[in-house]
Amino acid sequence: TTAASVLDLDNLASGLRNLSATLSSEFANMKLGGAAITDINGDGSADLDKLRTQLAQFIDFGTARLAGQAQFNLRNVASAGSTTNYTLSLGTTLTGINIQLGQSPAIDMPYVKGDLASDYVVDAASDNPLKQIKTAVGSLAMGSAADKLVLDGHVKLHDIDLANLRIGKFEIPQSTINDLKALQKMIDPFVPQLRQQGLEFTAGQVYFGAAGSADLKTKSVVLTQLDASTPGLRLSKNGKELVRDKFVLVTTGTIRAGDPATGQTMKVDLANLSINSAMLKLSKTDAPLTAEMVNGVPRGSGGVNIAVDLPAVSRVMAGLSTGPVNAVSAGALKGALTLNTDPQSKSTAAFDGNIEGFSIDQTPIQNQPVAISFSADMPPSLDHVSAVLNLKSAYATVEAKDISLNLKSGISVLKMVEKAHVDIGMKDFPNAYAMATALLPNIKLPYTPTSGGVSIIADVSGNTVTMDVSASRLALRNVAGKDYAFSTKQPVSINAALKLRGDAKIDSVTFSKLNADVGAAVVSMTDPLVVTDPMGTPSVKGQLQLTGSLDRAAPLLQFVQQSEKPLPYRGEFAFKNTLSTSGNTTNALLDGTVNDFVLLDEATNKPAFTEKQIKVTGDLSADLKQQVAQIKALNIDMSSSQAATISVTGGLKKFLTAAPYFDNIAAKIDAQGEKAWPLIFPLLPPENQATLAGAKLTGPINIILRADGAYDTVKPMHMAIRTLTVKGDIRLAGADLSESYGVTLANYQQYITLRDGMLVTGNLDKPKGDPGRFAPAFDINGGKGDFSSISINMGDPGMLVTVGKKQKILTGVQMNKVMAAQLGSLASVMFKDAKEASGIVDVVVLDCNNVPLADLMAGSKKAKATILYSVRDLRLDGEVPSALAELLEWGNKGIIGQIENGSLTLENGIAYQNMTLSIAKTIEQVDKRTGRTRNVDVLENMKFEGGVDLEKQKFRDYSMWISNGLLRRDWQKSNPNGVTVGLSGNVTDVKSILAQAFVQLGVQGYGKDILEDLLNQNKKKDK
Repeated sequence: TTAASVLDLDNLASGLRNLSATLSSEFANMKLGGAAITDINGDGSADLDKLRTQLAQFIDFGTARLAGQAQFNLRNVASAGSTTNYTLSLGTTLTGINIQLGQSPAIDMPYVKGDLASDYVVDAASDNPLKQIKTAVGSLAMGSAADKLVLDGHVKLHDIDLANLRIGKFEIPQSTINDLKALQKMIDPFVPQLRQQGLEFTAGQVYFGAAGSADLKTKSVVLTQLDASTPGLRLSKNGKELVRDKFVLVTTGTIRAGDPATGQTMKVDLANLSINSAMLKLSKTDAPLTAEMVNGVPRGSGGVNIAVDLPAVSRVMAGLSTGPVNAVSAGALKGALTLNTDPQSKSTAAFDGNIEGFSIDQTPIQNQPVAISFSADMPPSLDHVSAVLNLKSAYATVEAKDISLNLKSGISVLKMVEKAHVDIGMKDFPNAYAMATALLPNIKLPYTPTSGGVSIIADVSGNTVTMDVSASRLALRNVAGKDYAFSTKQPVSINAALKLRGDAKIDSVTFSKLNADVGAAVVSMTDPLVVTDPMGTPSVKGQLQLTGSLDRAAPLLQFVQQSEKPLPYRGEFAFKNTLSTSGNTTNALLDGTVNDFVLLDEATNKPAFTEKQIKVTGDLSADLKQQVAQIKALNIDMSSSQAATISVTGGLKKFLTAAPYFDNIAAKIDAQGEKAWPLIFPLLPPENQATLAGAKLTGPINIILRADGAYDTVKPMHMAIRTLTVKGDIRLAGADLSESYGVTLANYQQYITLRDGMLVTGNLDKPKGDPGRFAPAFDINGGKGDFSSISINMGDPGMLVTVGKKQKILTGVQMNKVMAAQLGSLASVMFKDAKEASGIVDVVVLDCNNVPLADLMAGSKKAKATILYSVRDLRLDGEVPSALAELLEWGNKGIIGQIENGSLTLENGIAYQNMTLSIAKTIEQVDKRTGRTRNVDVLENMKFEGGVDLEKQKFRDYSMWISNGLLRRDWQKSNPNGVTVGLSGNVTDVKSILAQAFVQLGVQGYGKDILEDLLNQNKKKDK
């Protein structure tokens, strides 16, 4: 409701009269009124709990939260007896604020109070009626309660001249942050940048005070007081502590923005300056300290003493690094920076310092001194700088001299650096590298140097740059702890000479010399390499060449690949890449050969395969402006051996972005398995080599793959893959995986389609019901395998697996001992460590719908699959079946029998089994007609029920039931219903399994060594 009021827009100061407004509701109330705007009073309140109750009639809040109360008051009155002087007071209090909407961070502010009080002067006749603010006092308090403040801040302003933008005096009395951790949590919804960068204050307080005056027109501040301290400060990044320190700052002086008319952009004149903490100590010398920026060039006078604790700096850098860092255990940088400006002669800047006692734990670097010096001088015109830098230690020296910079060149680096000579000598490269990376861990090399020295010499003269890098006795270590030493007879070297042309930017780069020799290979130029407009749309002309020997490269490739064995390749290689540009398109013609290629036999080290010449050719182009690349042809051909031919064609768009687009990329591989597989196997990662040891491919291999669509490398894989389409046809004539998996494949063919994140074993371009939609069943161990109805939702982070209901995966497949061993980890302990195994296996997937592949092993409640299996004509011999057959007098060595409709359910990371094993037991039977006794085989049952923890390989509520007919004759009478044996412990511990069974069967009465006796007897029989 509002009362009648008068509004004169021409004069707000006196034209708004008789204002009266009220708001009344369940959740908000306000009263506001006054005879004029200069005499206005009001107060109000709001209740978010009641607001949520009202809105809940129309909105489903779900888990959203909306709670808290707010109060405000406003008073604006004239001073007694005055029509020009007024006093304003404004106060706001928030209590119990808790707001959580959607996925946004929760706003949790138990107590916030803000106050503002001001005395001001009004000139009603003026165009700017607010003439002067005599005083303004503000405060802000935040915390869990009024008596438990996290933030308590105050500011006082005096004599504010609004016309001339001057603050006569400002004061920030001792303001405090009592708990940095709590404050960050409270303001995080409004200032999320700290959290987004992984930065978190875990403890600490801040005390801050300042006083002075300010002139906003001249952009200058005079500080009569500025002091701050941070007791107990602790800052971490992603859980790693960066800082644990107390910083104390004290300074007084003047800061001015400067006078643009004279080129001066900033000037600082400090009478006092000191920073004191465990990490950094900085103090001004006795002379006044001034610094200014003139035409972009710094100059000043005075001096600063600096002391830096290097272990503390190392901890900060280690926290910012993503990998392990050598920790500095001792050492301090101490030095002095001096500035001197003489308008008649020159301005100078110099730093002289030393690192004392530099030490890194668990290294030879102990108590090492380092001397550092730098000096620069400028003439009065401030148009040139001459500089010298020197660093000396026992491990490395750096000398940068004859440095001449032209400061009148503007932003052109080419014009600025007129001359320079840099000589870096690291006679002990490993220790020099360790010292550098302890303080700057992000400059780490991919491999750690273990010996050698490195020299780098660079010269700049005009627009010509020459650089020589050499390394002698160099040895490196990879992350697997393997070492590689370069030849001691020939140092590793890189030599380059180039000319840069341009003004504000580099217009062209001409390499007149480029040679890089690492012993195993040499990169060189056959023609000068010219790159035009490298910062815009580059144009390239020239030819690069790579030559070397696989004999020498093999150990280096083994080191890079982290392979346990040296790569068994020999031969001489030579590649040329001819570059040219037409319009905006750069073309690359690749022509390479590997002559007299040899694959060595691992056992004899003699040639197992030879190829006279491997030919590699390519015709590639790229338009950098449009970001369109074309692979017109890329071919690898082994013509004399016919081992393999590979061809790739297609295009790539947006290849300089994080989401390149594959444009009909097609790859075709034709190979002979017997020849191609031994070539590929040494290139596999060590874990794959171990898994596929003994594997063989036979006959033709034909693979066709085609890719279209974008793949955003910034997004997680399951999201990026949704926009990529891949189609494939894979055919293998034969694959022998008997040693690893117990299977031999023949006539294997598989169609694959990846579309919208779904990988399907089928050709989805064919309509449903078309016989060409799925590949035919393949041969496996004398039976048939069918993977035609499997899909994996790779667009889901869990990689959901679905198999067609009641899909016959295996039909009539011959089992062997390797396959039985695989079953032993899932289906039954009877198959564990089988010495001999045979039978005909059928496997049907009864149910597997959207099962997260990773969750099957991780114990997710979402993951469930059920498999049915049968084994006919089963013959099984191993430690468990042999010992049981011996003990229970089955009359057979091991087990002869069958399994019908055994079930295996994978759920929550557990393999639950329900299997009945029918075992043939030989018994004596009297023929009623003839009266003669004969041996006959009868089927008796043994049932296995329970689970196996797949990750821990331990039993879960697992039991083995042995029917009465399978017991020894002298036990049958006392156990008419058979015997149930509970198993626990580790599945892989066969002796423990047998011991548990024997104890529960009452075998302990036969002597404690019966288990060892039975096992030893079986071993003797095997021999």
